Amino acid sequence: MSEVRPPERAQASASTRLAALVWYAGAALTFWRGGYTPMRGSDLWWHLASGRWIFEHRQIPIEDPFSFTATKAWVVDAWLSDLVLYLWSRVFGEQSLVYWKWLVIVATFLVLMRLLKRLSGSHLAAYLAAACALIGASPFLDIRPQIQSLLCYAILLDLCVARERLSWWTVPLLVIWVNLHAGFALGLLTLPILSIPFLLKPDQRNRTLRILGACVLACLVNPNGINALSQPVLYALPSASIFKNIKEWSPPFTEIPGGIESPFYPYLIALFTGSVAVHAISRFRARPDAKVQPDAKAQPDAKAQPYAKAQPYAKARSAAAIAISMGALALAMSLTSRRFVPVFAVTQSLLVAMAFGPALRAATARLPALILPAGACAVGVCLLWPFPQRAYAFHYLVAESSFPVEVANFIELNEVSGRVFSSYGWGGYLHHRTRGTMSVYVDGRANAVFDEETYLNYLKVYSRLPGWEAIVEGSGADFFLWPVTEVDQAKLLLKTGRWRILYGDAVSVLLVRKSVDWLRDRIPTPESAAKYFARGEAARKDVKLAEAIGFFERALEFEPHHEGACKMLSIAERQSGNEARSVEVLERCHEVFPRYADEPRNR
Repeated sequence: MSEVRPPERAQASASTRLAALVWYAGAALTFWRGGYTPMRGSDLWWHLASGRWIFEHRQIPIEDPFSFTATKAWVVDAWLSDLVLYLWSRVFGEQSLVYWKWLVIVATFLVLMRLLKRLSGSHLAAYLAAACALIGASPFLDIRPQIQSLLCYAILLDLCVARERLSWWTVPLLVIWVNLHAGFALGLLTLPILSIPFLLKPDQRNRTLRILGACVLACLVNPNGINALSQPVLYALPSASIFKNIKEWSPPFTEIPGGIESPFYPYLIALFTGSVAVHAISRFRARPDAKVQPDAKAQPDAKAQPYAKAQPYAKARSAAAIAISMGALALAMSLTSRRFVPVFAVTQSLLVAMAFGPALRAATARLPALILPAGACAVGVCLLWPFPQRAYAFHYLVAESSFPVEVANFIELNEVSGRVFSSYGWGGYLHHRTRGTMSVYVDGRANAVFDEETYLNYLKVYSRLPGWEAIVEGSGADFFLWPVTEVDQAKLLLKTGRWRILYGDAVSVLLVRKSVDWLRDRIPTPESAAKYFARGEAARKDVKLAEAIGFFERALEFEPHHEGACKMLSIAERQSGNEARSVEVLERCHEVFPRYADEPRNR
């Protein structure tokens, strides 16, 4: 006969479940706000091009189909992510990729918060620790396979930390992860550390070793075989390579200008260090037979709190030791390369939640159950409210107006094809827009495809070092695509008399060798926001301000959310002496998408 709960106990249990649901609803809104970092990253475009190629050819590419200088076999370590991104954009539209990004980010930090709640026994501690992790990681959360890897890492931690035994679910997780992103190597590296508590138990040692062996074999279940295991080594050891100059791979505290920076990263280090100190003091003061007691008011149902329910002191100490070890490893990785900052942000939250959970439980024990979760919902709504939840946010989050949109329109319409020497960050965009008909000299895949000589030659051209013209002339490229903000290269090539302007817009200029008979008649591109934006910027530079204002307004009629047109309209109004109108336009721009920095971050 089943046990009948007293009414007051059943009511308390229902209240606890409701409070938990409200907590996670508020957390989801808060974590959604972390998906609004504008980032001028180039990887998205070639990932989309790769996914389309895989879908159309029904196979994984072995040789690079997008460049004419590739010297290495292309190990497509993120083929499944590429396919998911492409199919998502194919079914829902390209701009809808922002929803994919938001879903992955929210899922990642909800999984993390669930783990932190189990470790700390406090929803508040879990919420605050996860939010701090998100603040530190958000500058790096681009629309790219890396964020799926972060989700897999959070799931791995949840499967391993403070569990009774190692879960067999780690095996299918790694099967999926190895096909999503090279970051699976992080899981393979940290899994032995996470397994130490289970290996120390004689009755679980054999089972744990079998699971670890199965996880290693699981990483071979991918189209690239053993190459998938060696590929991450190329990414993890760039210190001996000239590719270390890529901003994303450089250390966070470096003199290399530009690149992504996490202003909260130093505070995360301080928070982690402080948590280590709190744990050390608590361990010193605790008795060996001390218990980690749950909050009877906040957690009356023992089933809802599997870790904090009267666990032995040794188990709490073991979980803290794992959290410290994992945090120290992630910190060392992040100090080597800033691309590991999100990993450290997630990892350090484990110890932070454990260190401050008891104090927060005690401080909030007498509060009504729904007060704090309702506050979390209010915070989430306030943080999210100024930002658009619609698909047009994609245009801002990828800084689309900074890419050669109108030139790509011209290339597509006129079926221009051939070899092009383009800006490093634009190679992937050309793959995406031209389906590989414009074969590039170099792109954002760096040492995954190109050798050091090719990349060094590009850097010489970019920096206009002695001999850069000879590199372009001898590259075999028939076209030269370059940003107008760095137009000196294009001007100097034009002065040689061997190049001419084929097309240009407000963002880029496309040159072609005079010896190339590429086209009979140029087909003009149709009217679009990009076209009027280009015309407006050209008129503004010629100080034809009234004409420029008209073009920018026309661009906004075509695309009301066009970032470049809105920003440049404000500038043109100010240049024409209409300061009040300039401020009005700028406020309208910020209503469409709030901006706290003049430019999006470069990866």
